[in-house]
Amino acid sequence: MNQQSESAVNDGTAVQIEIEEIASLEAAFMPFIRNGGLFIDQSQLGDAHYEFGAALPLVLHVRATGERIAMTTRVVWLAPTRGQRRTGIGIQFSETEGPDIRRRVMKPEAAARR
Repeated sequence: MNQQSESAVNDGTAVQIEIEEIASLEAAFMPFIRNGGLFIDQSQLGDAHYEFGAALPLVLHVRATGERIAMTTRVVWLAPTRGQRRTGIGIQFSETEGPDIRRRVMKPEAAARR
C-alpha cells in the first residue's frame, strides 16, 4: 500500500495518510470493524506508537480522487511485530463519518459490497 504519514507522536496531532489508488484504500479497509476502518502499516507511522482506544485525528488524502478528508478516528486494533506479519494499527471511523468516507473515496460497487 502506498501511504505516507507525517505525524510523529500520539499527542493529538493529525496523522497525514496519502494513498495513491482506490485499490490501496480498498485493501486497507477493515469492514469487520463497526462503522468501518483502515489498517495503517507501522512503516507509515514512523516512530509513533498508539495505544488501544486512543483518539487519532487523521487526514486521508486519496490522490486518485483528489479527496482530502479530515476525521477523528479511534485506535481499535494493534498488530505488534510477530514473525513476518505486518505491524501497524487499525483505526475505526466514527458512526457519522464511516458511511461518508465510503461514499466519497471508494468505488460505488466496492462500497456496496461492504
